[in-house]
Amino acid sequence: PQSPDRPFASRSAEITAAKAGANQNQNAAATALRDATKATEATPNNVEAWLLLAQAAANVNDNETEIRALRTAIDITKGDIAITSMLAEALSRAADGQVTIPARALIKTILEADPAEPRALFLDGLAAFQDG
Repeated sequence: PQSPDRPFASRSAEITAAKAGANQNQNAAATALRDATKATEATPNNVEAWLLLAQAAANVNDNETEIRALRTAIDITKGDIAITSMLAEALSRAADGQVTIPARALIKTILEADPAEPRALFLDGLAAFQDG
C-alpha cells in the first residue's frame, strides 16, 4: 500500500529492455547448443562434450537432444551412476514432471548401486508422492 503507482504505459522502456534481454538469452542458449553439437561431432568419445550438449539442450527445452546426449554419455562411461540419474531426471522433465516407468527403472538401478545418490533419492521421493 505504501508503494508508488507504476502504470504500465509509463514502463514501456523497461518492458522493451526486458524483452531484449530475454531475446539475447535465447540467442545465447541457441548458440551454446550449436557449439555443443559441433563439439560432439568433433570429439564423439568425449563425455564432457556430451554432457555440455545435454545441458545446452536442457536450457532450450530440447528434451530429445538432452536425452540422446545423456544416453551417449552413459554408453561412453559404461553406466556412470551420476549421469544415469541425470537421464532419469531428464526423462521426468520431458514428461512434464511425472516420474515415468522408464525413469523409475533407472532410479531403482541407481539406488541399488548407490543408496545415497541425491538426485535419485529426490526422484524416488517424487515418484512416491505422485503415487499418493
